[in-house]
Amino acid sequence: MNDPRLRSLPGPRPLVGLLVLGLLAGLIVIIPASPAAAAPIFKLPFRCGEVWHAGTYPGHSPDVDWNAYPSDYGRPVLASASGTVRVGMARLGEMWIDHGGGWSTRYLHMENRPTNLNGRYVSVGTQIGTVGVVGGGASSPHLHYEQRYRDVEQPVAIDGVRIR
Repeated sequence: MNDPRLRSLPGPRPLVGLLVLGLLAGLIVIIPASPAAAAPIFKLPFRCGEVWHAGTYPGHSPDVDWNAYPSDYGRPVLASASGTVRVGMARLGEMWIDHGGGWSTRYLHMENRPTNLNGRYVSVGTQIGTVGVVGGGASSPHLHYEQRYRDVEQPVAIDGVRIR
């Protein structure tokens, strides 16, 4: 491999934003990579007109714990965007909604999660449970809420506005 012609050839150049699909008889087929899907416009996971407080603490971010005062126990939890439901672990009061394009939401500590919603498509505003104190070290009623892109937590945004 001491052929000087090989050393004078330029090295490979990275293909930024491109996905190489294959090599067929010396022909490289290149298709542009799809851009990241835009986030859905997430709504509050509660009824209109209700006042809720969003909070977090170090090591708990970027997810949010929602509370309504003086009492939020048993209040309805709504799908914050349309998508397909996946009922999670009962011991955590968990529910997931896949919104497509890599986006999902995760809800924890809920009671009264309708298991018949598993695998079904729901519209924004559909009730998916009630606020509870189920699992995960919950010591008082609240809703733990996450927005995820490709299963990585993202800063929570409601109506396109980051809330913290």
